Amino acid sequence: MAETVRGCALDAVSALCLAAVKARVKTDGPTPWPHHVANEVELEYRRFLLLQSLYPEHVLSAGPFIVEFWRQHAVESDYTAVCQQLFGRRIEPPGRPATSEENGLVRRLYRAAFERPLPDSWTATSANELLGSAPSFCSSTASG
Repeated sequence: MAETVRGCALDAVSALCLAAVKARVKTDGPTPWPHHVANEVELEYRRFLLLQSLYPEHVLSAGPFIVEFWRQHAVESDYTAVCQQLFGRRIEPPGRPATSEENGLVRRLYRAAFERPLPDSWTATSANELLGSAPSFCSSTASG
């Protein structure tokens, strides 16, 4: 049953169209994101949504880049429906960065779910930590 739930959540998260969100983070704001950063953060935001659906007993948090992507998604007209499908309720982006304790929980859950360490895009606190980095995601992931 757990594999069925995971499979359904993975299908739902994979099917999300986040092109408009990604376009906004690449062009809006004081520091538009380069294409490779937007792609990496989109992938990790999808993983965030999957993690949250797999661990509904926890309210997960992330660093500023994923939270900004989340905020941009939360203004989309379909966001509430997406939340209902994945979580059974609407979840809101946090108003503050993740604490070190929250990051520790996310690191453990991420490693358990994806069998890899938490990437920098989850914990970066400044643009310099990410904007100059090379992509760390698989090239076979969806990009739009």
